Amino acid sequence: MNVTAMQFVEVLTSIEKVDASPLLSPDQKNQIFKDMHFALPADFYCTTCVSTREIVEGILVDRLVEAKKQQEIQFGIKKTARKSSKKNSSPASTSSGKGK
Repeated sequence: MNVTAMQFVEVLTSIEKVDASPLLSPDQKNQIFKDMHFALPADFYCTTCVSTREIVEGILVDRLVEAKKQQEIQFGIKKTARKSSKKNSSPASTSSGKGK
């Protein structure tokens, strides 16, 4: 079972389709990219296209890193909003307790 560079070109096309799909959320894209990364054939099956495999793997890793950064930004914004709302409610409850 020897993999060819042409088969990796098909993987690149699939990466582009997933990346451009408006139907998928960033988290869903991340899950698909993870699955695609794990599905890449091992190096010893790619004796005629080692460089092509490395390029495709690098692109998938880049997409995973980008998706992780987007998730951190989204969760960071939500955490900040939650913290600020907790801070606003805490002083009000403590100040009303001190007034009694």
